[in-house]
Amino acid sequence: MSVDAYSSCTCGSGKKFKWCCQPYEAQFKRALEMQRNGQTETALAMLKELTQAHPQTAEIWGRYAEQLWYCEQAEEAERALAKALELNARLPLGFFLRGMFKHERGDFKGALRDYRHAAEICHPDAKQLLTEIYLSITQCEILLMHYLAGRASLDIISRLQPGHEAAMKVLNQVYGVESSLPEILRRHHGFKALTQLADKAVQLQREQALEACRTGKLSDALYAFEELAYANSQDPAILYNLALVRAWLGDQSGAVSALDHYLAHESNEEQAIAASELAIALTLSEDVVNLCDLTHLSIQYRLVDLQQFLAQLQNCKRFIEVKQYQSMIEAKWLDRDLPTAHENMGLYELPLVAAYITIHSQVMIVDGDDPELLQKACRQIEDYFGPAIQASGQPRTVIPDMARIVMDRFKIRFPQGMPPEDSKRLIDAHLNQEFEDRWLQKPLHFLSGRSPMEAAAVSGLRWRAIGFLRFMQHICTGKLPVAYDFNRLEQKLRDVPIDAAQQPPALPELTFAVFKPLAPIAEQSVDELASLPLERLSPDQLKLAMQTAIRLQAIPVAARFAKALLDHSKGDTFAIYQVLVQAALADKQTEQAIQYLEKGMQADKTSNQERRRFDYELLRARVFASCQQARKAYETYVQLLHNHPGNLDLLGTATETMLKAGMRPQALQFAENGILQARAKGDRDRLAYFQELLAVAKRS
Repeated sequence: MSVDAYSSCTCGSGKKFKWCCQPYEAQFKRALEMQRNGQTETALAMLKELTQAHPQTAEIWGRYAEQLWYCEQAEEAERALAKALELNARLPLGFFLRGMFKHERGDFKGALRDYRHAAEICHPDAKQLLTEIYLSITQCEILLMHYLAGRASLDIISRLQPGHEAAMKVLNQVYGVESSLPEILRRHHGFKALTQLADKAVQLQREQALEACRTGKLSDALYAFEELAYANSQDPAILYNLALVRAWLGDQSGAVSALDHYLAHESNEEQAIAASELAIALTLSEDVVNLCDLTHLSIQYRLVDLQQFLAQLQNCKRFIEVKQYQSMIEAKWLDRDLPTAHENMGLYELPLVAAYITIHSQVMIVDGDDPELLQKACRQIEDYFGPAIQASGQPRTVIPDMARIVMDRFKIRFPQGMPPEDSKRLIDAHLNQEFEDRWLQKPLHFLSGRSPMEAAAVSGLRWRAIGFLRFMQHICTGKLPVAYDFNRLEQKLRDVPIDAAQQPPALPELTFAVFKPLAPIAEQSVDELASLPLERLSPDQLKLAMQTAIRLQAIPVAARFAKALLDHSKGDTFAIYQVLVQAALADKQTEQAIQYLEKGMQADKTSNQERRRFDYELLRARVFASCQQARKAYETYVQLLHNHPGNLDLLGTATETMLKAGMRPQALQFAENGILQARAKGDRDRLAYFQELLAVAKRS
């Protein structure tokens, strides 16, 4: 389908297609078709010629980098992409490609940084590119176990392109009813309604924050809720919404921190329990492994003699429940051999699953949730396989998948032939022991080092303990060999009397990722002004920032605010255009300076009844003088003096300008006129001033 020439360009630049990629679109499409047909080298040569014909066009260098990458010329692709970003540091396609390169190398966190920056700077009308960006974000977030972030990206795609096939496939596979994820990580979570306040100023701030969220950019929502949380640190709805936005952006640690603060101020029991369950679910990620209570310890072995290892594996009775997926094998390791079935089996110590085993590419990984059992399993494995294996690297803490978290609760195994009623009785006894004797008494990070029974006695921790239990209930229900009564377990927690003497642990201060409390604008330094986020400033703040930069003689910084003010200002805009003209002249951008001058004069004519015409004409003369067009500057001053005779300030400015331009006769003319006007007005100070200028003009 052809692209409308006057629609936003598909590269995400924000420019119209006609003035962006249209001249090269045919070659881009042809190269893509060649690449699909296996003619990669031909496509590469065609794009290379295009870069030589248009060496200053960033988009072409980006397409060339992409083709080089497809041709497995990684170093050349990186160089071409660096050239593209050098030509245009805000090229959405460039950051998307850089993210793609990192993604394919397995650097998912680095890829996400580039993908999210690409989404930030991409024009909202470039829906195809934005869809590709957010689909890539989804893939990386899921690989990092940031499931709420992955779901949020899919929701954005559904708004960009409803029914997008690839997005719907991921949605069904990862978040559908057949998913292994618990429901709390699969479903969409919405904002809590903010409380209406009587204070009009504070209420307006809240409404402005919510309006910022409606841009569709998660960074805007994050800034808005961080700003609100800074001003309203005890408002539960604000803290909860902040946690959600952080989770949608893949910041698991920040989300859990915000939920911790939310739980300290939420008075509704059920909502607090639900938020606790969400917080537990968010800790199931490698980047917050230090906060998680459902971790495994993982130990890696190198298979030194693969044939001997496989031969020994054939006869190993403790290696059970083997599953093979292409080149990967998964199994479990028992801490002792299975006994034969017996009517007095309940009197025997049944074997336990001591570890999970994964074998892939001559590497064996052994992991489990019980350090003592795992250590025992590793000793047995090392003794059994002997020199065929060798420990490799240090043990590390990892996040297991949901199936293993469930099976951690069910470790016993039975011999074949045991009557069902006996196995059910043993399973019931084991689960009671697992949950009531072990889990209820286990110190947990989430409960500040307390066990669930201890936490139930503390008013600020009881709901967290129940939330943790409900998370366990939701992931285990339907997955355990027999039904377990979690309601009875919850009642045990509720029956614990609250100990009024125990205070909940103090929370660390809530920190912010993007919102930075600022000093008053009028007191900021040049560097602080230069780093102010323009999109967060009101028109009055932009104006104050511009005035402060002018006072500090930082015209380029002032121009930054002046440009932002153009969209908000009406009436007298002379100060804005004056700054823009001065900044353009300082950068030797004479054409740009003249354009700003003309736009300013037109704005003064249409919106300000030409009240600033004199100032603009004076500015015009200065522009001509700066552009080394002294004759035009002289003619402008003559016309101004004709319209404003006797203006000694104007005469002084004209004389000095002509002196600087080396136009001595014209400077003499203005100086002599100034002397006459000063004498006529009896202004001795000005008379001396013009006499000095006259002497300088005669000497030069």
